[in-house]
Amino acid sequence: MWCHLNLEELMEPDHPLQAVKRMVDRTLSEMSRSFGAACAANGRPGMPPGVLLKSMLLQCLCLVRSEREIGRRISTDMLFRWFLEMEPDAEVMDHAVFTHNRKGLKEHGLTGCFSDGVVRQARGVGVARSIGEPAQVAAGAGT
Repeated sequence: MWCHLNLEELMEPDHPLQAVKRMVDRTLSEMSRSFGAACAANGRPGMPPGVLLKSMLLQCLCLVRSEREIGRRISTDMLFRWFLEMEPDAEVMDHAVFTHNRKGLKEHGLTGCFSDGVVRQARGVGVARSIGEPAQVAAGAGT
């Protein structure tokens, strides 16, 4: 049976991950030159760096406890595929690919740069706060 799905049309316009995805995509766009340098140093990685970083973020945001489990969730959850910009029938990477490529991103400082960029934007729109900052500052900033 063949079925065509447009994952963008399935997403609720006000889903919380919509705003997160915009921040993530903006950060990844700013980092694109760094990806090229990291890939050139060690050859082409088994997984595009942006997909790996987005997967790692989903793992944290959705409280997925392991790389095996994130692979399973990507296989079955269209929300995850939408966030990662994967086609519904795209092959999902093996958990070992996560482990191998994650180390390379950390060695090149890309993991920290990615998280710093996303957190900076989240603080800018009031959806994240610094440790010790009163909660009402973050809650009231987006209204």
